Amino acid sequence: MSTDPPSRPSAAADTWRADPSVLSCRFGYELIAYHLRTKRSYRLPSLPARVQELIERGGAIDIDASRPAWPGPADEGRQVGLDELLAMLEREQLVFRAEGENEGRARRSEPAAVAQVGHSVEGPTLPGRGDVLSASLYVNTVLQRAKKVDVTIQGGQIRLALASNPDRMINGGTHALRLLDVFARPRTIQEVVRVVQRRVQEAHGWIELIESLLRLYDGGILEVVPQGLNGRVEERVVTRTLASSGPREPSQA
Repeated sequence: MSTDPPSRPSAAADTWRADPSVLSCRFGYELIAYHLRTKRSYRLPSLPARVQELIERGGAIDIDASRPAWPGPADEGRQVGLDELLAMLEREQLVFRAEGENEGRARRSEPAAVAQVGHSVEGPTLPGRGDVLSASLYVNTVLQRAKKVDVTIQGGQIRLALASNPDRMINGGTHALRLLDVFARPRTIQEVVRVVQRRVQEAHGWIELIESLLRLYDGGILEVVPQGLNGRVEERVVTRTLASSGPREPSQA
């Protein structure tokens, strides 16, 4: 009878999941990922097929991490083992091992060698909301635009404010009007991004789309729809102004 201690299961048996706050989009051979809670974006070129599938589609995937299959950062000029790649992605909270789900989500990210595009510009916060803003968002979070929103278009800029607080203006960016339209009824973040991104041709534009969405949410223009009310469509009014002193014409959606 053997007295050897039981061996640890092979890395090949590990089940991995994509973090539920990660959005992704492919541009050519590159996969661009954006983490809604950390507000970090990543350029991930030439990922192994299974890892790319994991980040793009989510769910749970068993990955054989026993073979080198990914080129390292350009300044290192070496091959990165699949286990090392997954560890880097895990540190950035892009993926986590299924058996350590709760532990993985709570762990703070550390600098990793994956190609980080950059930090997003954080939008303004509203009194009392603080750090619970984008930090609480997931790809399946259901949002809807606020009941009354004022929109001012002037000098090529789109600025938005809640009708109840018109002095607190938010720079919505080039995607703001489209986002207001698609969020006229309750929809998940992932659903909306997949619809709007069809008009985006470059990775930079896709990142700008996510940043615009986060600014609208952080500014109170988009609101979380409580569970159980996702199918309920309330009247939402957008007042558009073509110039700061121009007439206002309310439109209902």
